[in-house]
Amino acid sequence: MKLISYCNRVIEYSFYALFFLVPLVFSGSTSELFELNKMWLTFGLTAIIGTAWASKMVAQKQFAIQKTPIDIFLLLFLASQIISSLFSLDRHISWLGYYSRFNGGLLSTICYVLLYYAFVSNLQIKHVLRTLLVSLASGFCVALWGFPSHFGADPTCLMFRGTFDTSCWTDAFKPTVRAFSTLGQPEWLAAYMAFLLPLSLAYTLKNRTKPLISYGFLALSVFFYLLEIFSYTRAGFLGFWIVNIIFWTAVYFKNLFPKAYFVRMLVIVNVIFLLCTFVFNAPLGSFSKYTLPELTAKAAPAATPAPTQNTAAPATPGSELDVTDSADIRLLVWNGAVKAWENNPLFGTGVETFAFAYY
Repeated sequence: MKLISYCNRVIEYSFYALFFLVPLVFSGSTSELFELNKMWLTFGLTAIIGTAWASKMVAQKQFAIQKTPIDIFLLLFLASQIISSLFSLDRHISWLGYYSRFNGGLLSTICYVLLYYAFVSNLQIKHVLRTLLVSLASGFCVALWGFPSHFGADPTCLMFRGTFDTSCWTDAFKPTVRAFSTLGQPEWLAAYMAFLLPLSLAYTLKNRTKPLISYGFLALSVFFYLLEIFSYTRAGFLGFWIVNIIFWTAVYFKNLFPKAYFVRMLVIVNVIFLLCTFVFNAPLGSFSKYTLPELTAKAAPAATPAPTQNTAAPATPGSELDVTDSADIRLLVWNGAVKAWENNPLFGTGVETFAFAYY
């Protein structure tokens, strides 16, 4: 029994470590700062969790896996990945994942499936609730790290270069324009914040009888929303607002709170979000023109250049570049994906081989 109890604690705290550390971990000693290091940590914790779970089943003399409603879909997906990897253009890439990331390959998919079943088979609802709080704590650290970078003071540059600015990044990475914090991609930061925001809002409402705690979670929600804006990602921004509508609709129909309290919080929270959007801009062209930065830019008088002997028109930054719009890039990528599927309709070209198949 002591061994079983020990295994349970190893599994429980390894999951806490997984949810807290993976969003935060990055290193300058590897060829890729962010995703590669997060994946090594994920593989390591998966090995620890898997070993502890196997040891527990041996001690119990019972092979037990919790059944869930999505088992058939998970197993079909895993089978498709295995078959696709067997017929892959490059089996090494399909097994390990693309060499700069080690994510998305068959190995990482197997880890995720193993982690899912280890989680549902070994943890109880109290552990799930603790995991949610751990995720919020990690998200706060991620947001805290990324917040000053929007204003030109990046902690990552301070760590690697000793300068509290954004000079350590090339022009391809501009955290003052699109923050990415410890996640390495603005899109990933936006998705992470969009995932955490409903959780922090739920705790805001849940603690209505404890005003200090409730307002603390509300402040955390606003902080997450600011990072959502600073990532300047259309998909993440729209995704959050869709989820936000679903969240408040579900709370209303569940009738979890008094109507007066529900209406008050609905108005307070979303007015704050809209004010933040107005003050700091929105990653949507059709709406951004109504935000304070855009209105201020339009109202500012055009600067009159000093007369010089050179009468040629000055070049504007980026005017010499022919940059494809991100929406057009996505259409080109999807067109390549369809063509790759048309040539390999049964099993595809192999897991994680799109970079090769596209050409």
